[in-house]
Amino acid sequence: MVAKTTKEEWFKIKNRFCKNCGKIIDRENFGPKRYKKAKSCRECIEKRGNINKEPDRICNKCGETISKENQKACNYRRSSLCRSCIPLRTNINDAADQICKKCGGVIDKENLKSHKYRLRVFCNQCIEFNLNVNNVPDQICKKCGGVIDRENSSSPRYKLRKLCRKCFVVKSDVHKEPDRICKKCSKVIDREEFGAVQYRLRKYCRECFEKRGNIDYEPDRFCRKCNGIIDKKNHNSAASYRYRILCLECINVNPSNKRRAPSRTWRKFRKNYCESCGVKKIELIHELLHQHHINYNTWDESSKNSMTLCTTCHKRIRHPNTNNNKRLNPKERRYQHGTETEPLQN
Repeated sequence: MVAKTTKEEWFKIKNRFCKNCGKIIDRENFGPKRYKKAKSCRECIEKRGNINKEPDRICNKCGETISKENQKACNYRRSSLCRSCIPLRTNINDAADQICKKCGGVIDKENLKSHKYRLRVFCNQCIEFNLNVNNVPDQICKKCGGVIDRENSSSPRYKLRKLCRKCFVVKSDVHKEPDRICKKCSKVIDREEFGAVQYRLRKYCRECFEKRGNIDYEPDRFCRKCNGIIDKKNHNSAASYRYRILCLECINVNPSNKRRAPSRTWRKFRKNYCESCGVKKIELIHELLHQHHINYNTWDESSKNSMTLCTTCHKRIRHPNTNNNKRLNPKERRYQHGTETEPLQN
């Protein structure tokens, strides 16, 4: 059951004012929820639906007042023409003459309605002249430089043509395409079972493409821990074998290797400075401290296998042959990164 509002709660609601007349809205015939949303008083609501109390509207064409007979108040507010001017608007003989943009002549009004006649830009003769293919200037082929034939083509299609019939057939023929060479075995790729477009995008021959997805043709991968060959039997695809790091024996020895340990284990023994160059965490501006695995086994989260390094030292150890590992701005860091990690001399 909904609790009724008492007189004290009813009079605590603030008075609402009418938007049209500015008077206070009466609380009679209103509940508390409806009174909070009320925008106009009862008199203004009745006037809004009565057409006799609407202000007179003037016709835009003849300047006379529009009659209110057989009309609703909502429709009368939107009306802009009187009853006598509305049929003149739909009559094509009373419409103003439209002039053709090309020849400058008056457009004919035959077999046209008034609203369509106002949107016409060209006359019938100019439209027929533009649609005729023989009146379009000659299109030249971009490949051979010859004139393109006009047979079995309309004027808008002929304007968009760039190649003649002979050059277009040569472009879609596979046997006239230049030979493509396989990236892996450097042999010529066969044209069988290929179209011209597919042959242009081909990079591998059929044999190399099948070997790429077959695990038997993949090169052997070695375990990072025991340096043994990883078996190919327990892998469903060649893609999963390419990213394999440890063999199954090394994974089963340490149960933590089956899944990556959470990052909370490293938080216990991580440090606030880089162990290689000695820069502190507070002095870093656009960098962070990383965790480096000494034996390159990311599943081993023990304290003996982890080091705290900055980004430049971590890149220098993981990728020693790159040239982008030197620090060029010593103001941001206390120590400069070079071939040897030594502090700057003050």
